[in-house]
Amino acid sequence: MVRRYIMKNILLGLFVLSTSAFADINGSIGYSSDYMWRGVSQSAGASSFNAGIEVDSNGFFVGAWVGEVDFGDEATQERDLYLGYNLDVMDNLDVQLGLIQYRYDKGDYDTVEEGFVKVGYNSLTLSYFLDTDTENDYAHISYDLWFVNGVDASIGYGYHGEDDDFSTLTISKDINNFTLSAMVMLDEAFENQTTDSVSFGLSYNL
Repeated sequence: MVRRYIMKNILLGLFVLSTSAFADINGSIGYSSDYMWRGVSQSAGASSFNAGIEVDSNGFFVGAWVGEVDFGDEATQERDLYLGYNLDVMDNLDVQLGLIQYRYDKGDYDTVEEGFVKVGYNSLTLSYFLDTDTENDYAHISYDLWFVNGVDASIGYGYHGEDDDFSTLTISKDINNFTLSAMVMLDEAFENQTTDSVSFGLSYNL
C-alpha cells in the first residue's frame, strides 16, 4: 500500500511539473554494450537499450527511466521512478535529496525503494542510498576530470559493504545531441561475476 502510494505521487509529480510554465523537460534514448549498475552487470554482459525523462522546476525534479535487463529468468525490463529536490547551499556546494523506486516487469522481484542524498562540491560528489525496507545501504564517491577537446572524464568508487566495493573510470564526449561514453571497471564488485571490463554507451538527448 505504501509503495503504491509513493508511485502514484511520483507519477502525479511528473504530470504537475511537466505542465508548469517554468518546467525544464529533458529526455534521452540510449544504448549500452553492457548495462552496469553499481559495479554489477544487469544485462548478463549483453547490450541493453534504455530511455528516460526528467522534469525540473524550481529545484524540484521528477523522472522515469526504463532499461533492458537479463537476470537469467523472466525479467526483461527495469522501470524506475524518482523524485527529489536540489538545494543550493552556497557557491559550489549543492545538496540533492530524493526517493527512487525500482520495479521489474516480470520475475519474482520485490519493488525496491531507496532514499538518497547527494552532496556536490566543485568536482567532488558524495552519494548515499538507503533501502527503506531492508536498510541495506550503498555509498559512492566520484571526482570529475576535464580533458582537452570537450572530453570529460570521472573516476568513481562504490561501496556495498565489506569486500563488495569497486572503482571505475568513465570517459564521455558530447557531439551535438549525442553523448558517447566508455566506462572501465578498474575493480569488480564481486569476485564471481563475469562481465566485460569496458562498457560503451551511446545516447541521444532529446
